[in-house]
Amino acid sequence: MLTKAREFVRNLLFGLVKKRNIGYTTFAPLRLAPEYTSIDLANKQITGVVKYKN
Repeated sequence: MLTKAREFVRNLLFGLVKKRNIGYTTFAPLRLAPEYTSIDLANKQITGVVKYKN
């Protein structure tokens, strides 16, 4: 119980400044090639293979 109270007070005192998550992300296009082997419209199911770099 004491630890929860300490965390609460610590968040009140030091949590006033909003912390920001700063980072970088690199996006690269993937060349995926879907190959549908079976399409069943009655059961709404599709079977296929997804190829990446052959």
